[in-house]
Amino acid sequence: MKRCLHIAIYFTAMLFLACCGNSENNSHNATAENGSDRESTATAVDCFTVYNTSVAFPIDTINRRTSPQLTIEISLPVACGESRRCELINNAISYAAFNIDTTDIYKAAERFVEACKEEYYDMHPDYINEKGTNSYPAWFNFSYTINGKISHERNGVICCTMNNSEYTGGAHGMEYTIYLNIDSISGYELKLNDIFVEGCEEVLCSHITTALMRKLNVQSISEVKEKGYLTMNDMFITDNFKLESDSIIFHYNRYEIAPYCMGNTRIALGYNEIKDLLIKQ
Repeated sequence: MKRCLHIAIYFTAMLFLACCGNSENNSHNATAENGSDRESTATAVDCFTVYNTSVAFPIDTINRRTSPQLTIEISLPVACGESRRCELINNAISYAAFNIDTTDIYKAAERFVEACKEEYYDMHPDYINEKGTNSYPAWFNFSYTINGKISHERNGVICCTMNNSEYTGGAHGMEYTIYLNIDSISGYELKLNDIFVEGCEEVLCSHITTALMRKLNVQSISEVKEKGYLTMNDMFITDNFKLESDSIIFHYNRYEIAPYCMGNTRIALGYNEIKDLLIKQ
């Protein structure tokens, strides 16, 4: 099985609220160097703080209105408090969002923004000399959006859903979704081997394939391929999944099992359907 996301213990309100004992409402505005326009805010939501930042880096700081620019928008939940549980949650969110292993989402976001800005400027060093009067190539406008939301759809599990998009030139951008499933008591991210019994990969993959055929209303793999799926690779068990109240959703982003034009694919397996594969809790 690949990366991703113990069907957990009962979710208790007392422990959940304990994490937000030190929660605060706060906001700040900051103007970054190198011509950036930046606004950052944080507001308390449940026992999480929502961190928002919006940044713009124009290439031409003299003619800002007509200049192509890099825009970055980030909205992520941050677990309140200084407990080990909150540190684990924030580390999981930071790593999923920025590929940065840290418990400080604020600093991770700053590092991400700085890295994107440096890469953007490095890619277009001759823009000022190349551009025509009041015109520029549309693909000089880069953008990144990271939008995370917290939900509690299954007892004992905190789910963070990240709907992200990016455009870095070319014919089109990319949109993709990342799911994190977190034990609400311990704060540990739940992996597939916390959910499924050892050695069930082949049977589980068969269930997912059958569910895909049902979704497409076809009876065979050849018909699946005729629909545009699994033409470049075989079905696999993605570690990008979401634990809902009555089912587990396996989420495949563009290009994973189908071409870009087919979009993302969500395949649901009811817990009753795969009960023999689940670790008994």
